[in-house]
Amino acid sequence: MNEIKGPQSKLHSGGKHRTVSKDATEIGRIVQALTYYPYYCVVHLGTSPQDQDLFLELAKGVAEFGVSKDTLPPSQKKVSFTRVRIDKDQANAEDSVTRYSRTHKALSPHTDSSYMTEPHELVAFHCLVADTAGGETSMVPLDDIMRNLDKDAFDALREPVFAFGDRHHAVLNGEGPSPSIRYYDAQLQRSIDESGSSLSARHRDALSRLDMVLNSPDLGQRFSLASGEVLFMNNTKVLHGRSGFSKDSERLLHRVRLRAPGLKTSTQMTAANENDSQEATTKDSSQTASDTLDHKLVRSLAKSGRIDDAILICTNYLAGSPRDGEAHVVLAKLHEKAGRIDDAVASFTRACEVDPSNAFTFELLGDLLLTNGRFDEAKSAYQKCLQLDPDNYYAGLSLSSIYREDGDMKQARAILGDVVRKHPFERWNKSRKDRQTILRMRGFQSATYGIIRDTKGEFVSLLQGGHFSIQHLLNHRDYNLLIANIFEDNINKIENLPDFQLILNTISCADREPASLLSLARFVDRHSDRPVINHPRQVYQTTRDRNYQRLASVDGVIFPQTERIRWEGGDAQTIVDQVSGFGFEYPLIVRAAGSQTGLSVKRVKSEDQLIKYFSKASPDTDYYIIQYHDHPRGPGLYNKTRIFCIDGHYHPVANLFVDDWAIHSGDRYAIMDKTPWTQEEERAYLEDHVTYLGTRAYNTLLKLRDIVDLDFFGIDFTLLPDGNIFIFELNPAMRHNYDHADNFPYTRPHLDRITQAFNDMVRKRVA
Repeated sequence: MNEIKGPQSKLHSGGKHRTVSKDATEIGRIVQALTYYPYYCVVHLGTSPQDQDLFLELAKGVAEFGVSKDTLPPSQKKVSFTRVRIDKDQANAEDSVTRYSRTHKALSPHTDSSYMTEPHELVAFHCLVADTAGGETSMVPLDDIMRNLDKDAFDALREPVFAFGDRHHAVLNGEGPSPSIRYYDAQLQRSIDESGSSLSARHRDALSRLDMVLNSPDLGQRFSLASGEVLFMNNTKVLHGRSGFSKDSERLLHRVRLRAPGLKTSTQMTAANENDSQEATTKDSSQTASDTLDHKLVRSLAKSGRIDDAILICTNYLAGSPRDGEAHVVLAKLHEKAGRIDDAVASFTRACEVDPSNAFTFELLGDLLLTNGRFDEAKSAYQKCLQLDPDNYYAGLSLSSIYREDGDMKQARAILGDVVRKHPFERWNKSRKDRQTILRMRGFQSATYGIIRDTKGEFVSLLQGGHFSIQHLLNHRDYNLLIANIFEDNINKIENLPDFQLILNTISCADREPASLLSLARFVDRHSDRPVINHPRQVYQTTRDRNYQRLASVDGVIFPQTERIRWEGGDAQTIVDQVSGFGFEYPLIVRAAGSQTGLSVKRVKSEDQLIKYFSKASPDTDYYIIQYHDHPRGPGLYNKTRIFCIDGHYHPVANLFVDDWAIHSGDRYAIMDKTPWTQEEERAYLEDHVTYLGTRAYNTLLKLRDIVDLDFFGIDFTLLPDGNIFIFELNPAMRHNYDHADNFPYTRPHLDRITQAFNDMVRKRVA
């Protein structure tokens, strides 16, 4: 319920005490409240004669708002004024429908002056004496009624077959999404009885369903008017009723009913033109009364979950202002929030048609289409956006990801290269002076933007390959986050750099981004006074073959032989000969260099299988040959343990048991969700990893920490029976996530500790 408070009951409004007056601003506020859902408001006045005069002045002001007085005929200015209180004579007059308002009985929600050719648009009640034991007001906006009516009833009520007074009218009047309503069950029944007319079964059924909706206890809003309060309502958009009260009550209201063209919506005006020669006056007044969209009200409704109400306000407004592109965007976002994707696309498309030079609107349309997997349409939207704004950063990244999805890597790389050349630095969030600035380094020698489907089933475009994610590691809101996109040594060619306090290197794969790491190393040398997390030279040393060369000899470590080879294509026998020369024994593992997933991983058991693998492998690519070791933890059961090292301290991440030698995080559901003992094993590791691993293995991890010398990295390994650790992988290319925390809730506190440790490290560095 909208409330405008007055001199007898002052409230804060916009940070200041407000008093009601009859000036245009105050009247405009009332008109605004009556134009949009819920189409009524309460004004606080008083009960003095001066307040009663002010009530009439306000009502007249609302009725004449936005309309030239010279164009109003006398019939438009006439004030219908009534004192509403119990009248026993009226209550006993069987031939007077209006007796209901003069009794103590309850009144169902209805329209005032429903019998007239055009009911009054404005009805207002000034409560002079309230009844403290009853007489509760009920207000039922048309929008709420429409949401609860089925289509058959809705269509039937729009037909002009219902007897009101001496004519037949529709209950719902006007075409389009915003009709008006006239309804008074008692008056309708009286008109039917007097005229001797009848309704079809279909129309009787529609009225019955309307009555069922109106009698719903959850529909509408109910409140008690206090003495001195005034209720203004748009009589064609909201029904009003009341509960019963004592027959001895002194309750007294003053009611006014007025023509108010400024309260008509565009669809109401179309219907009214059939009976009103003041077409031009009516249109002008409507445009004046609602010439801008009330964005604040729309946001408030959407925030409170009343999306349909917010959508209706936008739809009503756009019916009269179809060229407002910004309003179409607002409506599109509301449809998107409500899950009505086709409607959202239509509204965004309309916004683009209304303002074809607005690049941002095309970007928003592209984002929505991409999110919902409509990639070809999204491509067109992004292309149009970039035609209008060639420097648009996010549209360029998204368009590159779509070309990658299409398999056109050449075009995807070309677009991505153009984007990062133009945007060596990009702010992730709004910069604030009270926050430290972190420079997050990303490399684009081989990394690309691709499309994945997230846990909500939506498609998202994101950086893929060669980096670790900080989504769940760093609280972005605590810092100004500045993205540095490294490409062709661009960061060492820029003189006027933005100010920053910390270099955060998230490049994690030296196989994919060696040039970016070396470029960053030179940048770090130039800014040696700034702290750095994960020095690029140390990351450079974490390729699989370099790890083998420097870690295999560490006491307590079993690191399988790992050799890097180049496959140029041609005769795969050359690979077999190289493998033999290195001294490998079958079975062995083959994988593409730079791949951190299992997509390219294959265990081959013979020369024939090795030849078959490379006959299908991409040429001009580096591959790793890794000696396979079989270390089961039971019959058909394998184990992989993960640990993070953050700022010199180890933090346990996971302890997986799977029925396959190639273990990945998602494989939890093959065994662990069905076998409690594996969860107990993981729980024991997470709660006390030092005891679980034993002194020998933990001391080995400390040696590795000192050799690797990184601020953040992870190790995937399995603990052997003799206390040695067998290493599968060691590098910063480890993903911290909560993907399985809901299904394995005992992991969440430990995941939280990892996040906390990373944030603590960052705070220490920038201090």
